[in-house]
Amino acid sequence: MTTVKENASVNGDVSVVATGTAWVGSGVGSVNTAIENMLRKATTEVQIAVYDMTGGADEFLVMVRGLLARGIPVTLVVNRFDKKGTRLKDGLNGLAARYRHFGLYDFAPRDEMEDLHAKVVVRDRAEALIGSANLTWRGMVLNHELAVIVSGTAASTVARLIDDLARDPRVRRVT
Repeated sequence: MTTVKENASVNGDVSVVATGTAWVGSGVGSVNTAIENMLRKATTEVQIAVYDMTGGADEFLVMVRGLLARGIPVTLVVNRFDKKGTRLKDGLNGLAARYRHFGLYDFAPRDEMEDLHAKVVVRDRAEALIGSANLTWRGMVLNHELAVIVSGTAASTVARLIDDLARDPRVRRVT
């Protein structure tokens, strides 16, 4: 059994990060910094699944644009993309139009009670951040959210699940 040590990798398997003033800075790293580090280290692909994202996620979009400019494929599955704000949709649609290796997907099942509630970032099928924070200002700064970063087999399993999700009939590629 693996034990978790605050903000430190345990046998390269698990680390803990957080958002919120009560947690960040108390020996635990921030979710935002962890995502930045993951995206900076990406060499082959990045996969993201998210419940909520807002136009206030400008820093995140800049990082995604940087990945795409480096030629790194990005898959982004957004819960009910069509219901997001115009600023976010315009920004993401612009990236999809400019970069063929950007897979933008809308999780939009007919059942209004069903949602994609995941908040996941996967780097190179080798490392995955799995947490509770949405890609919103509140999720990244104000709310008190937790996430774990896993590597190895767990990360590749998460990557496979995102692949499966992108092919699911409830998901459509946004053009």
